[in-house]
Amino acid sequence: MADAPSPIAPVDGPPADARAWSDIGVANEDVPLGEATRVGVRDDPLGRWMVVLDDTLRSLWIYPPRLRALGVEGTVILRFRVRRNGAIDRVVVVRSGGNLELDRAALAAIPAQTLPLPPETEARSLEIRYTFRYRGGTTALVNGTGP
Repeated sequence: MADAPSPIAPVDGPPADARAWSDIGVANEDVPLGEATRVGVRDDPLGRWMVVLDDTLRSLWIYPPRLRALGVEGTVILRFRVRRNGAIDRVVVVRSGGNLELDRAALAAIPAQTLPLPPETEARSLEIRYTFRYRGGTTALVNGTGP
């Protein structure tokens, strides 16, 4: 997927229609992209930073046991901003999973702080979009850009 658009776009970038792909190889739904920064996970500082953020969210995200046992499924889409110093704010539910507990579980996976953006990154902040999928007792996390 070397030619795939980045899952990250500067907050202030102008939107342009494109198809977003996660670096973990899962196609995300069509979303507008800003001036996307290319992220090469192995050789790009921003790509390595994104891997750390992705690992952090995965470690904090849970499928509520009661809902898993009941077979409750849903997809929650969140958007948030990461400032240059790593502070995370403007966390919003773009699309509810149809269940308040699923939405809350996805929101709980977003920390207030992460690593500062790499010095090589020119953006003052990044807007990031994540899709949290709860299906059949399993979860799938997909990163992408927000509108």
